Amino acid sequence: MHIVTVGGTGTTGVPLVNDLLGAGVHVKVLTRDAARAREVLHDSDLLTLATPDFADAEAVAGEMRGADAAFVAMLALGPDGETSRRVLTAAHEAGVPYVLRISVLSASPTSLALNQRSHAAIDEFAASLAFAYTALRPALFMTSVLAVAADIRATGSWSQSATTGRNPLVDPLDVSLVAARILRRPELRDPVIEVTGPQILSWPDVAEILTGVLGKPVSYVPIPEDTMLSRLADKGVPELMREVAASRDQANDAGENDRLSSAVMSILGRPPRDLGSYLRDHRSSFQ
Repeated sequence: MHIVTVGGTGTTGVPLVNDLLGAGVHVKVLTRDAARAREVLHDSDLLTLATPDFADAEAVAGEMRGADAAFVAMLALGPDGETSRRVLTAAHEAGVPYVLRISVLSASPTSLALNQRSHAAIDEFAASLAFAYTALRPALFMTSVLAVAADIRATGSWSQSATTGRNPLVDPLDVSLVAARILRRPELRDPVIEVTGPQILSWPDVAEILTGVLGKPVSYVPIPEDTMLSRLADKGVPELMREVAASRDQANDAGENDRLSSAVMSILGRPPRDLGSYLRDHRSSFQ
């Protein structure tokens, strides 16, 4: 079996590629940074690296020809969204029979969240092309908690504009392993597969879990959206990403992500990892 990946050196891509290599699958990684790929991916005779010009769909298609399946993990916004469409077009032109792309939970053209709307548009585009397609839609990654570790170290708290909204936070490793299993086993392939953790958690729930893990009080303090946007601007966060953050909190409070999926259990044969276990492994980030 031969699988080609775009996004094979990212959060989900690295564990996925290494898992496939360990299972004896030939993997070609299309990347902008071959040096990083060599650092993070297993050294294997089954691994091939290529650095095509991602602005040239035909060049990408040339690297994809002969693959049995493709894995794509890219952002859906701005230039990255255009590159995602170009990569999917290349897969179509190369005759790749199956594509799995990392989308996002609650992707929908009517979502309040900009990121969800953007992923939904790319999913719709991919579904129109001449290959079998899976939109793998994970919940918000548990790494989002690590992203506020500096605030927690400094003040014992963090703030966003979401209030009562809840998320079924998921370990990105679970997402990677689910994707790898689907790529290897055609009988598991569905047009849309949602992947979540085992618990639906509000940010105060997350603060309570952190308190137990760290052995010291951690709190979540909701703030008005305008205040959050101002703070993000002061930190130099680009306007587009500020809009993503604000609209994500709006979608959370509207209950868009308030559900669980059985995908990890049904595909991997075990429960998804819980947030407490994940945070215990990353305790040093908060200390």
